[in-house]
Amino acid sequence: MRIKMRCMSAGPHGVRLVGSIHEVAADEARQLIAGGFAEELPQIAGRVTAEISAKINQLESKIADSWTRDENEAKEEEDKIEVEEEFL
Repeated sequence: MRIKMRCMSAGPHGVRLVGSIHEVAADEARQLIAGGFAEELPQIAGRVTAEISAKINQLESKIADSWTRDENEAKEEEDKIEVEEEFL
């Protein structure tokens, strides 16, 4: 089923941002819709939709990875500064 996210979610499937559209299994879609986390969208050309959804998921994962990497680099820099300040 095609869904449009009403809120952000992250998990093994990757990151799903608010407003993003995904093709998911019917059971998962029903759970997300019932919980108010997503809304159902009408089906369109199946293969094209799946390819677009896959590409969106891939790009969203890259964005999430870059945020995590940036946060880790910032933390490493903070730790380095703290160590340097201890020796001053």
